[in-house]
Amino acid sequence: LQGDRELCLNAGMDDFLPKPVRVEDLKSKLDLWLVPKTKDPEAQEPRLPHDPLPPSSGSPAEALPDPIARTTINELLALGGNEEPDFVYSLIYQFLEDLPRHLQSIEQAFQQHDSEALVKAAHTFKGSARYIGAFPLSRLCQQLENFGREQDFSAIEHHLPDIRTEIVRVRGALQELCSRSTT
Repeated sequence: LQGDRELCLNAGMDDFLPKPVRVEDLKSKLDLWLVPKTKDPEAQEPRLPHDPLPPSSGSPAEALPDPIARTTINELLALGGNEEPDFVYSLIYQFLEDLPRHLQSIEQAFQQHDSEALVKAAHTFKGSARYIGAFPLSRLCQQLENFGREQDFSAIEHHLPDIRTEIVRVRGALQELCSRSTT
């Protein structure tokens, strides 16, 4: 929003990064504020040990989009660099830990027909999903947020099973990614 940057800087923050956070903007701010551990510029270039999420098999049964975007995970890995390879995995573990809380907030708001709480919960979950690269889940949360604004509890009820299904897919993909990182 207009003026947020000035308000934050006047409140004592060193810098400002608006939402939605773009990887390029975050990297630029990190480059600006973080002190490199070495003066050798080539040593600062992140080298990814592998493509963290292999391409899909392309089988006909795979009509759904990948639950996690490989490009987002690779960008996050690149941000962590060689010195901090666990950066992305700590984000993933936190996201996995927060999944039940996000779903519970949405379901509780639905059960109480609290459209304001549902919009807030769906919006928060949407941002978390987008940040980690779970774009199909993020889109479902956006739809849920829209239904909440419209107070369309019938549509929300029909939409919740899709979110639960996508959460299972996301959890499986992220757990697989993390298990491969430890082998």
